[in-house]
Amino acid sequence: MHFACPVLMTAGTYAEGPRGFVLAPGDVSGVRLVPERCGDSCLGVVPGDEPNLVCASCGADLGERTDDCQSWQRVVLLAEAVRTRDEGTEEEPWENPDERLGRFPIDHEGLPDWLWFGRLSLGADELLARSRGLPLYFAPGAEPFRDFLSGLLGGSAGAELLRPLPPDGRRPVDGPLAVCDLDGPGRPFGELPYAREAGVLLLRIVPDDDPELPPPLVPVHRHVWRYLAWGARREAWEDDAPARLAPGVAFSEGSRLRARRRWRR
Repeated sequence: MHFACPVLMTAGTYAEGPRGFVLAPGDVSGVRLVPERCGDSCLGVVPGDEPNLVCASCGADLGERTDDCQSWQRVVLLAEAVRTRDEGTEEEPWENPDERLGRFPIDHEGLPDWLWFGRLSLGADELLARSRGLPLYFAPGAEPFRDFLSGLLGGSAGAELLRPLPPDGRRPVDGPLAVCDLDGPGRPFGELPYAREAGVLLLRIVPDDDPELPPPLVPVHRHVWRYLAWGARREAWEDDAPARLAPGVAFSEGSRLRARRRWRR
């Protein structure tokens, strides 16, 4: 048997301190529900021991969602997760060590974060389209894009055009070519002695979501860019490096191999 929702606060209830910001569910965007964090409910959703609403972009805890029998539908945001729009920040995100790494491509259960890899794939598609069919050389920071495209294209002729950039600074071929590398705050595009020579297309992978950015800029989600720019520090990994993708192996399999690396904070 179900009854109407009770009043929000009974008579004589007084606020003892800031407990969160209550909003209608439709007034909140950019969040996702984590069902595993929900508590025991009747036929709907109630909060559990941990916040069941997280940021859809970075996975940070944001608040609680309630939608169940005899309960008001509401979203309660954590007080520490809310700030006014005109509130200044002491440092830029890339200057904060906690945010500088971007979003790690493993979810809270230790499984591959397919949202992260999906955003990586969007950047890889843009990169391939803007290379104009030229032989595409990848600097070390852009190697994950090469891994993805190599697994996607398999043994096709397009896969043969994806090559690592020679570390000695020499021009790999005499004809036209494209070179891609990360470019952004604190991580400038690598210097190339032949950058201004004829037939060289420089593709700059930047932290931006605007698909209308003109070439040679290649937009990629900021969390993916930050992780590629700052997260691949060898001292931050256990010494358990996976093998590179073999020709014809699907990238989903390769991402699971990569997920075996244990992050050490």
